[in-house]
Amino acid sequence: MRFLFLALFLLSQSAFSEPLTWVASKGNLSLTMMGSIHVGTKALYPLPQQVITRLEASDSLILEIDIEDSANVTLPQSRLSSKQVLDSKQIEDLNNIAKELGLPIEALLNSAPWQTALTLQLMQLNKLGYDSQLGIDTYFHTLAKQQQIHVEPLETAQFQMDLLSSLPNDGQELLESAINEWSTSKQIMNCLLESWQSGDTNKLTEFSQVSDMSTTMHDRFIRLRNQNWANQLDKMAQEPEVQRKFMVVGTLHLVGKDNVIDMLKQRGFKVSQVSTSRRATCSFD
Repeated sequence: MRFLFLALFLLSQSAFSEPLTWVASKGNLSLTMMGSIHVGTKALYPLPQQVITRLEASDSLILEIDIEDSANVTLPQSRLSSKQVLDSKQIEDLNNIAKELGLPIEALLNSAPWQTALTLQLMQLNKLGYDSQLGIDTYFHTLAKQQQIHVEPLETAQFQMDLLSSLPNDGQELLESAINEWSTSKQIMNCLLESWQSGDTNKLTEFSQVSDMSTTMHDRFIRLRNQNWANQLDKMAQEPEVQRKFMVVGTLHLVGKDNVIDMLKQRGFKVSQVSTSRRATCSFD
């Protein structure tokens, strides 16, 4: 289940936390980059004023997707159901998880594997009190709209939906990982939470390196997308007008193997971290 958390970082309290933030520059582009968590609680806010000030000084906000675009997504037709890719032991384990979460097992078994995996993850997060409407992306999208700051998406919501639905065997790897690591998921989540609160890039990098994500999944979810984003940013840097932009993307796109920060450096950007990090003492094992 570890790579299910790549896009679902949590945060329960903000008193001793500071969002991971970098500044990058090349040509006429000045860019602030902040690692995102896609779900949160009310205790996450308010964010540090220096972060808000950086957004307010920007010409546009860059997000993975424009959240308003999500309403136009078409759900692709699945080829396989969860019960078609799981063995009898995995189905038994899934049944136990469904009982724990109060979910109907038949609905899970009849859904596409990637849908079932994400349902389990989101239901567990909700049970623990976390809400996608309180995530960093949603917060900054709302703030940008209020202040009439232009929103620039790096991808479309349909692209992300198609990415999930086009996984081998409709996301069998996602579902098997969710089931196999269910008993340890709480500890993983707690350590991710502490690592985010501490802004501990080393601990977050450690997590990305010990993730059970296959090479195929890493290429699709991380490397190829990061390359595309870095190319888009490099193209912006070559525009003739001076630009100040603020970018918010999932934190694990900015640390670990094939991260956007390193890719920008390879393209001639000057990059430095401007947030303060503390050492997290937790373990993912």
